[in-house]
Amino acid sequence: MQVCDQLTRLLEPERKLVDSPPNIDDAALAALLKGSSIRIDDEKSIQIRPAEVDERGNKRLAQLVEVSRKQEDNLSWMDFEGWDNLFAQPEKQEYQQPDLSIFPDGDDWPLI
Repeated sequence: MQVCDQLTRLLEPERKLVDSPPNIDDAALAALLKGSSIRIDDEKSIQIRPAEVDERGNKRLAQLVEVSRKQEDNLSWMDFEGWDNLFAQPEKQEYQQPDLSIFPDGDDWPLI
């Protein structure tokens, strides 16, 4: 199945015949052809998977990939108990000198 047929099936499902290009503007089509994904609605986006040849020499044609994302209604991950403890730690007021003992005390350092 050609990518344009897949686009027509996805964007205009009521059409039975695939006799004209799908209803998509030039900018969106150019972005799609460059590898970007296009969001169809809140839960669905499309992207063209490019044609490729596998390690055995088999050719795989370009395909339109449809990705469905279902929004998660469960927001329990936001109920993290440790936020108060994390931000309640006092900041250190005194400056900590970094350990410079890894550098030798020689005059062989070039000045640039």
